[in-house]
Amino acid sequence: MNDIEREALKKNTTMLVQDIVVTERFLAALAEKNIFEQEMLEMIKVEKTPSDKVYKLLDLLPRRGPEAFNSFLLVLEDQYYWLATKLRDTLHELMNQKTTQPVQPDIPLSHENIILDKDIKQRISSFIQRQLGQVRHISNTDKSSIERWLGEWAQEERKRLMQSIQRTYVSDDEKILEKLIVKEKLYKLHTKLSSLVDESNTNERQFGVLTLDTVTFEVIEEQISTLTRQSVEMAQEIDQCYAAFGARPGGDPGDLNTYVQRMLAQLKEKDKEIAKEKEKVEEILCEMYNNISEQKKKNQALMQNQKQMMELTQQVNALQEENRRLEFQISSLDKSHAEKEKTLGELRQQETERQALIKNLRDENRALKLELNAAKTANHRSPNRIAPRNQRQSRQKQNARKKANFSNGNKT
Repeated sequence: MNDIEREALKKNTTMLVQDIVVTERFLAALAEKNIFEQEMLEMIKVEKTPSDKVYKLLDLLPRRGPEAFNSFLLVLEDQYYWLATKLRDTLHELMNQKTTQPVQPDIPLSHENIILDKDIKQRISSFIQRQLGQVRHISNTDKSSIERWLGEWAQEERKRLMQSIQRTYVSDDEKILEKLIVKEKLYKLHTKLSSLVDESNTNERQFGVLTLDTVTFEVIEEQISTLTRQSVEMAQEIDQCYAAFGARPGGDPGDLNTYVQRMLAQLKEKDKEIAKEKEKVEEILCEMYNNISEQKKKNQALMQNQKQMMELTQQVNALQEENRRLEFQISSLDKSHAEKEKTLGELRQQETERQALIKNLRDENRALKLELNAAKTANHRSPNRIAPRNQRQSRQKQNARKKANFSNGNKT
């Protein structure tokens, strides 16, 4: 991550901490974009408060390589689009400020007109061509200045070495003085190069803590190689920008600025459209909230009706149970009534038989009375006739037996 991207994060730290909620979904998106490893995600999770989690995330993010900022923007676009828009706007502002500032060459140039040896001039020219030949954002004037400065410095060093060889005797103090001068110049060169090298690299950060005694030519060479590599990467990124915006790779850099400004204008228009859509969404949300409130009221009324329905159902069930009990009682009474009807029919039949028997007995009694009267009449005429009297007595006994049998049948 470069200095501009770090500055953009730093300027928007407060807004990011206030709006971002570190959820499992958000952490999964970060892991999917390969922004953080699992151990770093655990470091973020162990923080106690939500704001501490976001601070920890922002502290680890600048150390995750050159693509970490763009990947983080992609995650924000999915869940916090307004934060992604704010970060992009801040990044464009910082880039425009850096573009509008005049570039001052940071390489000290010698004011002495030193004639360079042929071999030194060839080696320095070959070195500059090999290391800075493909770097487009460094002008040819700056390349020539760097080549001239390195040449003059190498020529001075050769001159000093030749003078030291020609001397037959050099005191220890003079040797130490010459070494200190060389070390001082190397350290100054290291300091100038350190200000140009990206501090995100671990080895390059180590160069910044070197002292006057520990700086070497190998360190300077590695710093120059790193600076050259970064320049090539920057040139490739610029070419990719040209390709993305449809500009010629070898065209005027102003074309790229025009495309960027045009894209910024389009983004602002998109922001306005998004704001309008957001207002519409808020209106829809209000309507949905009102509908939900009405629906809740209807649901409450429906629940009340269901409760009343359940109470009525319980009452109906109780009435049905009472009805079944009464039906059972009615059925029992019907059975009892049928039995009594049957008994009554039998009694009526017995009563009919009894009436018929009584009628027969009355008829027989009437006949007996007639016979008795006839016998009395005959007795008056012939007293010796006793047989009819004995017959009448036997008939009376039979009638008495029938009455007794009938009375016993009614009792049973």
